[in-house]
Amino acid sequence: MHNIDEKSPPTIVFLGSKDQLIPVATAEEYKSQMEAKGRRCDVHIYQGQGHGFFNFRNTESYTATVIETDKFLASLGYLEGKPTLGNKTKSESKK
Repeated sequence: MHNIDEKSPPTIVFLGSKDQLIPVATAEEYKSQMEAKGRRCDVHIYQGQGHGFFNFRNTESYTATVIETDKFLASLGYLEGKPTLGNKTKSESKK
């Protein structure tokens, strides 16, 4: 957060509202400082989730954050089209 300037790259942040290591206020302050420098920062807060909620072992959250990452990269011109990864239900992901 101390190195944000006009050259900082666009950033996407995924954070659980119950993260014990990184407070939601920290992500919000980071976004605010990025925007103050004219930089893009997308923050996604996942209610009821803790730290590392989107790791691969949690298939639903992992898939949701990969889809959001895909959309973010497409909006920057790094990918084309809509995300092709579908969000599987828990029962489908155990097959």
